[in-house]
Amino acid sequence: MMDCFCGLKTVIFIKDGEGNNTSKTTAMLSVENEKVMWQEEFICEGEVEDWLAKLDIHTKKTLQ
Repeated sequence: MMDCFCGLKTVIFIKDGEGNNTSKTTAMLSVENEKVMWQEEFICEGEVEDWLAKLDIHTKKTLQ
């Protein structure tokens, strides 16, 4: 994630009943390890380029 978004280390995925990551995220983690919760969950699905562009918009809306 740091290669695509300055300051974004990773996103926090929701786990399923078996402990595996789902495509749903609840928050982001900054390079300083600050956890920022989304106002609404974000789903990482479809073409990578599409959901990364949507993640950029989602992040900006959250930080406003």
